[in-house]
Amino acid sequence: MYTGEAATLRGMKPRFVWRPAAWRYAALGLSILFVLPVLVGCGSTDSSSPSPTLTVVPPESLQTSDAANKESVETNNDADSTTAVKEAGEAEKPVPPAAMENVDADGAIAAAEYYLLLTLYGATTLETEDLEKMSGAECAWCQEEIRRLKGWTGYLETMPEFEIYERQGWYDAEQNDFVVALAGKRGSSQLNSPEGTSEARAQEFKVGMILENHSDQWVVTDIYMELPEDGISEDGAEQ
Repeated sequence: MYTGEAATLRGMKPRFVWRPAAWRYAALGLSILFVLPVLVGCGSTDSSSPSPTLTVVPPESLQTSDAANKESVETNNDADSTTAVKEAGEAEKPVPPAAMENVDADGAIAAAEYYLLLTLYGATTLETEDLEKMSGAECAWCQEEIRRLKGWTGYLETMPEFEIYERQGWYDAEQNDFVVALAGKRGSSQLNSPEGTSEARAQEFKVGMILENHSDQWVVTDIYMELPEDGISEDGAEQ
């Protein structure tokens, strides 16, 4: 149970703690994708860094004649098709839960959890199509996350485990949308980038979302995210 400051996200219940003031933009720079230095044990995440290149130098014996050079080119082409540099991690695509078909608080909670899974899937595979479909144009956090993924030169080796400890959701009749509060943990994973490999530690998080449903399509219109300054170990203890 979380206790502390009064909630500010549309009557968020006190056991979920959210920082006051300008929550609509407070989440910018905080990412469940753990690509930021606050979440990654080491290594740089500068998207402007050059991509790695692979240079194949044929043995000296293949450089002595035109025929040998031709053979060298054919050999290199074959090698490229089987030893290409891996550019993304592997993950099973998240499946929308059946509860998302419900246009109620339960459906909104299911949609919020699915959306977070899509961010992790995107950080692993660098695919953002489904994430973009659920991201409202007015959601600054959503659009920043998509922009970050599209320009990111790294990726997660495997999609980390994802667990929700607390979930709440309700309909806001005045605004005609749904408010969802989630608290949970994202597991650790290996982060690969042009600068090398580092360990992305497990991370606890609290997330508040505003969602709307249009023609049976859930759309995230706002997000607030709160993360501890440090990651947590695999046994759940704070670092």
